[in-house]
Amino acid sequence: MLSEFIWNTSNLTIILIFGLPIVSVIGYFWYSIEKTRSDNALKQSMIDRGMSPEDIQKVLEAQTPEKK
Repeated sequence: MLSEFIWNTSNLTIILIFGLPIVSVIGYFWYSIEKTRSDNALKQSMIDRGMSPEDIQKVLEAQTPEKK
């Protein structure tokens, strides 16, 4: 009964139309949060090693590609 409801063509179409954008938005925000956490962990590890702010800035600038 439930499988007939879910696999109905019209229901499956509606699930895909609304599901894919929702999954995409969640994935984008998950990626941005994890990227921020990773960047913060990198900065903290450089501070723990005793790097100067100028050295940290050089590393971060070398890591980021130029946007044109």
